[in-house]
Amino acid sequence: MRVVGVDLGSTAIKACLWELQPGRSPVPIQRASRELHLQVAQPGWAVQDPQATLQAVRELLTEMPDYQALGFSSAMHSLLPLCESGQPAGMAISWADQRSWAEAERLRKEEPHWAELSGTPLHPMAWPAKLLWWRRHEPAPAAWVGLKEWVVSQLAGLPRPPWMDRSLASATGLYATSDWSPELLQKCGVDRAQLPRVIEPDQPLPEFPVKTVLGAGDGPLSHLGTGTVRSDQACLSIGTSGALRMVCGAGAATEGGKLFRYYLAKDRWVRGGAISNGSLVLDWARGLQGLSPEALLENVAKIPAGSEGLVALPYLMGERSPIWDARARGAMVGLSVEHTQAHIARAMLEGVVFALRQVAESLPGASEIRVTGGLSRSPVWLQILADGLARPVLAMAEGEAGALGAAQLAAGFEVEPEILTRYEPLNPAAYERPYAIYRQLYPALRQVMHAP
Repeated sequence: MRVVGVDLGSTAIKACLWELQPGRSPVPIQRASRELHLQVAQPGWAVQDPQATLQAVRELLTEMPDYQALGFSSAMHSLLPLCESGQPAGMAISWADQRSWAEAERLRKEEPHWAELSGTPLHPMAWPAKLLWWRRHEPAPAAWVGLKEWVVSQLAGLPRPPWMDRSLASATGLYATSDWSPELLQKCGVDRAQLPRVIEPDQPLPEFPVKTVLGAGDGPLSHLGTGTVRSDQACLSIGTSGALRMVCGAGAATEGGKLFRYYLAKDRWVRGGAISNGSLVLDWARGLQGLSPEALLENVAKIPAGSEGLVALPYLMGERSPIWDARARGAMVGLSVEHTQAHIARAMLEGVVFALRQVAESLPGASEIRVTGGLSRSPVWLQILADGLARPVLAMAEGEAGALGAAQLAAGFEVEPEILTRYEPLNPAAYERPYAIYRQLYPALRQVMHAP
């Protein structure tokens, strides 16, 4: 069966066409992408142009020949205001937008049980803080949707999205297990009529000529795209940001708001933590040094594990799990005249692994971690990951796990993704002391980070 998966990411829109058969490895046929980076209109803002996103998706679908089914994946937490006509009343506010940090911090103090009820920690990424910020600064729109729903509704020729998939709804912070929460809506000043109805991610949409499903969030879909469907496996998506997740039940705890709990499909939920700084740390380091990613990682490989005493907080864009602090900032400790640019780059990458390790400590021990995303092709990074997390790490052959997961929902069956390489922990002891130092840094520096 020829199936297309479209992924609406933060830095690019991608479409992939596969030949899929139940229980078999997917066979790639064609793929295409369009770069669409987040726009920063003001410091702390990060928005996406919905019209440009729609145009990119239209173009990509014309490049996918003779497909029989279509599914969509999307970055989570986008919020798009609509006017009465169903057209955007502004840009789509992305997960990376931090303008509502004050609203998020106030909500956390006033509503300590919000994360447990909704499965979504209170942070500027999620809808509650964004909605409260909007109420203070902008006129009320006719409707609120996510970017993906609007794009798909326009492809279907509808004036306004009548639906939102249950996966993305569960990540808004306004959804409680099976429907929009009247209590949470009231606290955010949102009327139920302003929101679309919630449908299953694999429910066929009759408006399309081929079988089409709305799909789900890119993180949960990565579990299908990597075959991480057992409760003892973990899935790590590492792109601009990152997330470590495991399959769980509908009532799994968020550990006091440290973790999220999002719906996937077919009564599967995933629980885990998102970090705000993934491959963007690598991009930042190589930008400072004027190197290609390959050249930088080659230099990093020459530095011993632990970066010879240099430990970094990689909080270039604040941090999410487990501290959920949009005002957190990066720091380095132990810097000396003996350290080079390669030491700094390695310490920052090790800091990303330490951030993931903090997430892992709130989850059950995983027998293996399946990795997808931009950094999943780097042997240097993958070995640091295996040693830093003290777990086997499996690099998957298919890098577009979210799109592949969406394609499986559209197809109506699951495939068996191919494993490219397995990395075993070789020197985990080298990271014990650096990680112990890392754990002390944020509590010690938080007050300084929050100073005016």
